[in-house]
Amino acid sequence: MKTFGPPQQITFNIDLDGKELYGTLCQPNGIIAATWAANGSWFDLFPGALPRKQAEYWKQRLADPLDPLTEAAVQRIAFGLAEEVYGTSWRAAHQLCSQAAAQWFNFQTWAVAHQFDAFSQPAWRITAACWSWMAAGQRDENALKALERKIFHPATGYGFPQQQERLAANQAMFNGLGLINSQ
Repeated sequence: MKTFGPPQQITFNIDLDGKELYGTLCQPNGIIAATWAANGSWFDLFPGALPRKQAEYWKQRLADPLDPLTEAAVQRIAFGLAEEVYGTSWRAAHQLCSQAAAQWFNFQTWAVAHQFDAFSQPAWRITAACWSWMAAGQRDENALKALERKIFHPATGYGFPQQQERLAANQAMFNGLGLINSQ
């Protein structure tokens, strides 16, 4: 049965190296998860937010120079899980939360006026509030549409030049790896 809004616990399976791996991620604290997004710290989401034993498994694999698992593959998993945590793509969550963090006083002024307490909300509500705050600041419909395209529908690439090169180098690995299957 589909729930309205993100589930409290995300169960996922990953087909990796011909093995099906399962994991569970509980929704992280909202303000902490929004901080990860603002800072581009996807590693804190996955594997960092997993239960201790699951996180250790992924970290040990990444630390093993003989293991074929790459940082790019783990990043792809984190980006897939971001949809469940933030209610939008990792890229959009990063754009929204980093803007709110950079203009914290302005965001908090909006939040107070709208009786929104970011410190008591899950990450998906915080990213939605960030979008509402940014959208409210647009002068007209054309500016709003341009902002929506910039945040949610970028023209090319992931949007972070320092990571595009690394992602392009690992693109071959992504082909055929149906990594995320959120339930």
